Amino acid sequence: MCRPMWRCMVTEAIRSRMVWVITGVLALLVLLALPAKAESADYETTLDRLGRLQALAEQYIEEKNSGDDPIDLTLSFTRVGDYNTTIWQLTAGTRDGEFEKYATDADPDLWDLQGMNTVELPNGGEPYAITVDLSGIGRMLKWAGFILLTVQIISLIASLLLALVNGMTAPVIAENTKRTTLAAYVGVLPSVSDASELEEVTDYTTAGITGVVKAPDGSTAIKAEEKGFDGGILTVIMGFDANGAETGIWVDASTQTKGIGSNVSSDDFLAQFDGMDGTQNIVMNQDYDAYSGATISSTALFAAINDCVNCYNELA
Repeated sequence: MCRPMWRCMVTEAIRSRMVWVITGVLALLVLLALPAKAESADYETTLDRLGRLQALAEQYIEEKNSGDDPIDLTLSFTRVGDYNTTIWQLTAGTRDGEFEKYATDADPDLWDLQGMNTVELPNGGEPYAITVDLSGIGRMLKWAGFILLTVQIISLIASLLLALVNGMTAPVIAENTKRTTLAAYVGVLPSVSDASELEEVTDYTTAGITGVVKAPDGSTAIKAEEKGFDGGILTVIMGFDANGAETGIWVDASTQTKGIGSNVSSDDFLAQFDGMDGTQNIVMNQDYDAYSGATISSTALFAAINDCVNCYNELA
């Protein structure tokens, strides 16, 4: 039996509450030992949740048909607690309560992004060391340099051969062009039977003209060039008598599309210009017809004829 009575009552009261005291102390120690959720979060989990949050932000914007930025919505969603400062507001914008409800209703786990202050990086927060083997790249560059040098040597040899061929053929081409031109001069001047009768004229300034000759009777043959289809040169040689009437026309349209633009040089088509007034410019499809389906080549032909007319008027 316990003596005195009051001591027994106190001892019994302490004993009856001791279990609760010990349990409370242990619970406090456990809570203190656990890492605070708001202070640290798993890296991969956080990345996954941020990705889901951004996807919901894009879906939310599409459904609302708004001009919001999904990145701004994603950042503003995580802005809580100590982050709710003036600086954070400037960088992340203001919170969007409607979007927060939309996101968390669709994915309740996203609540964990709010209140998250730090994220534990993989590799203990240490930077990764990356090793790159550059030996393969070195070999590749070596072969690339060798191939480039070989291509340059081949290009140089090809350029030299081309220059050599041009040097050999240029005089031949020039002679053939001269012979063709002289023959065309004679062909458009009825009073001339041989090119030796022609006298070269050089005191002209008309654009597009590449040659002029004069016959003893005062008739003149004029050569003009204009760009036709795809930039190909179309050549016209036109004869004029002493009064300016057209005496003949010769056209080289070999650079134009065969069977279409090249047909502007056909005798049947050129017959329409016989006897035209060589002192007046002509208008296509008004004074004379264009060749059907060959508008560009026809335009070049009419331009060259007008060049010849202009040059005749200059020299008259």
